[in-house]
Amino acid sequence: MVDTIMCVCMCMSQPVVMHLACVLLHMSMAESLAAATINAAASLGLSGRRGSLEVGKAGDMVIVKANR
Repeated sequence: MVDTIMCVCMCMSQPVVMHLACVLLHMSMAESLAAATINAAASLGLSGRRGSLEVGKAGDMVIVKANR
């Protein structure tokens, strides 16, 4: 039998969570973005209205001009 420990913690920074997914779980940036957007919306049953940039879907978007 394998003992598992469930750790639950609160993090208010989505970029930090996505970074941790890339570093600790070896996810690509595209995979962590999908996990934080469309997959998260789908897990809440909201993928028909939220989670991706599509015509007719609700959401907030910020465009930042940056070198990287």
